[in-house]
Amino acid sequence: MAEPTSPSNYTADAERFFVRAREIVPSFVAVDDDGAEQWQDNDGPLGYIRIAALAWHLTSRAEIGKWDEVKAILDVAETTIESGDAYTSELMVVGLLEDFQNACLQSEGRVRLVDVRALLGPASLAAWDDLMRFWHGSGTEARERLPPGSLPDET
Repeated sequence: MAEPTSPSNYTADAERFFVRAREIVPSFVAVDDDGAEQWQDNDGPLGYIRIAALAWHLTSRAEIGKWDEVKAILDVAETTIESGDAYTSELMVVGLLEDFQNACLQSEGRVRLVDVRALLGPASLAAWDDLMRFWHGSGTEARERLPPGSLPDET
């Protein structure tokens, strides 16, 4: 993974991602606007606070069956991971994907990791699996503790 960047490194690519997210998931607009005071800083937007709100909102959308919105955002994230600037690519992984995993685990089975994992493109999937192994390990103990399909198959 890339070296973490400072909050003031918020970029035009990051802003383009959020503009697109607001178009794809109109219900996120109110969440984003309500949280603006929290994610807006004297040095500029704090992308990690903003992306966490999106990840949690996507989990709530998945809970009510709005998987088309989740998939559309994950598709944009995939493209951004592959071709966005370093800050925004990292924001997709360490922000969106990692927070989405946390939200899924806290949804008490209403949104399963395996269902989100199935929607990911190759770059997102590799990052998702790396995050899962980093936080949970990859051995038998982790496989027994996590819901089935949460970790990549052992090779």
